[in-house]
Amino acid sequence: MGVNVNTEFLDLAERFLHCSVGSIPFIYVGLPVGANPRKESTWKPLLFSLSRKLGVWRNSQGRKIAWVSWTKVCRPKSCGGLGIRDFHDVNLALLGSRPNGFTGVSLWWKDVSLLGDSTVTCSYWFSDAMKEGWLFQVSEQCLDLVGDMGSWVQGEWNWDFRWKRELSLVEFDLAHDLMKVVTQSPTLGVEDSWVLKYDPSGRFSVRSAYLTLTGPKVVSDPNPLLSRVWKSWDPLKVIVFSWKLLQDRVATRQNLLRRQVIRDISDSFCAFCGVSVESVDHLFTSCDFIFPVWYKLVRWLGFQFVSPNSIIGLFEGFLGFSVNRKFRLGCVLIWHAAVWSIWNSLYDLIFARGTVSIDTLVEKVKLSSWKWLLAKNPGNPCSFYEWEVQLVMYWSR
Repeated sequence: MGVNVNTEFLDLAERFLHCSVGSIPFIYVGLPVGANPRKESTWKPLLFSLSRKLGVWRNSQGRKIAWVSWTKVCRPKSCGGLGIRDFHDVNLALLGSRPNGFTGVSLWWKDVSLLGDSTVTCSYWFSDAMKEGWLFQVSEQCLDLVGDMGSWVQGEWNWDFRWKRELSLVEFDLAHDLMKVVTQSPTLGVEDSWVLKYDPSGRFSVRSAYLTLTGPKVVSDPNPLLSRVWKSWDPLKVIVFSWKLLQDRVATRQNLLRRQVIRDISDSFCAFCGVSVESVDHLFTSCDFIFPVWYKLVRWLGFQFVSPNSIIGLFEGFLGFSVNRKFRLGCVLIWHAAVWSIWNSLYDLIFARGTVSIDTLVEKVKLSSWKWLLAKNPGNPCSFYEWEVQLVMYWSR
């Protein structure tokens, strides 16, 4: 309506428009508008509101269970990890990539060597070892570069030091020692360059720095199958679940009992059969309800089935079904889809009070694996009928 307008006009406009008269300062989307931004009192309400909300968010879900150690998560996939970078080591590597990194104090530069003859980029006198000495005080070349303190004669470098006066006996001995030191440094006849000894190319990169930091920490997992779960057409979240499953790092009732989330052992029995404790190996292999699911899936693949006694043995068995690379990828695809469908059916049974049948679960595995196959192979169409009825023919074409 305007600024500094008549009060009577504001009252009339307020009644006509059914609104209210505001004043400065006022709050807009939580920020003070029109207040002095230099005053502490202006920002105190906002800071209080933010701290209160952050405190509520921090404790809203309590402390979550860390199923896999951070060290294992940061291992490369080839060593059984997730391949996630360690934030601490990444930050150190990024600090080393500063443009003025060589001049600052950094843990990297102790492993960096100077190559070349220092002809155009280095002033010899300004090293810490020389600028405090007597020879520096009597030299005529205090501001010269190393390349100005000698010359090339028939392919050899000859030093030429010039002094302001005749050297005393003490200074002459120092100059003699100086000549011994500088002649030990190689003169390659090339421009100066810095070389990082950890990288074959000699150049610094954040990647080489990170690999150097994490190299001593990387230890291969004793289970070599963990690195083989990634070669699949399944969605990433499904593969990550299988990766956790092979390490017994999922929320089965046995694991919850170990972590005292479940207090009573009577609550730790399998939700499918109710006979044995719900461990990973029981839930996914030896449960009387789940075993027929695997039997039907293996027969669908065209193989005979011998019941394994562990989830690792089951995965290893599916890898052994492979005839060629395409068929192996398909077997791993179906295995991932099966364990994912079993786990989701378990959750539906517990939390949604749903019902689960063997045939429904098998059909869910077939449908999920078919959808994921099409998503990863759009140029190789396959009808669901062909996938369900003529699977072996599809792999052989």
